[in-house]
Amino acid sequence: MKGIIFSEPMFHATIEGRKTQTRRIIKPQPISMPISCDYAPISTHPSCDILMGSFHYPGEDGYEFIRPRYKSGEKLYLKEPYCNEVPGYFGVAYKYYPSNVNRLPEEDTGFTVPWKNKLFMPAKYARYFIEITAVKCDRVQNISNDDCCFESIYFLFSDGKKSSQQNGFVNGLDGVFYGTSKQAYAALFDSINGKGAWESNPYVWIYDYILAN
Repeated sequence: MKGIIFSEPMFHATIEGRKTQTRRIIKPQPISMPISCDYAPISTHPSCDILMGSFHYPGEDGYEFIRPRYKSGEKLYLKEPYCNEVPGYFGVAYKYYPSNVNRLPEEDTGFTVPWKNKLFMPAKYARYFIEITAVKCDRVQNISNDDCCFESIYFLFSDGKKSSQQNGFVNGLDGVFYGTSKQAYAALFDSINGKGAWESNPYVWIYDYILAN
């Protein structure tokens, strides 16, 4: 089973059901125009046996295909920092909250937990899972307002008053109020992928997903 990594705020947004879509930069980026995007099995390439949404571009030996890492219908586990080697503690502890079971905050124990890098978290320790329901591809700046919502962008009345000057769209990460949902998402995209990522307008895989058991 493959795993998928989110930043901590996006991890929480996912398990709370506020985030049901994620955009991942296509690597390598398509290198020629025009670029076509196929949304059906490609009969001449048997390895594309399900909906892939593959980009293709001219390569040295004809057309090369860039395929998404995850497929529609595939179940993934969410990777997170964990620890399974705490003296006197039985089970696996998790750094991200909520972890109602197996919670081991340092302030309760006086022990500095040697959290392991989430990148290397094996599936057997996973608490949460998602199922990919659709795979698409597009330029990141083509994101719609609805898709911004699926990416966990929401409008906030900071003090409960519609007339407040501190109302706006937020991304749950930087505490800033933005005038539009796309501005809030652009800041989120840059925070995850590096400054200038949004401005470069890369092609991205767009994964829709639901929580799974």
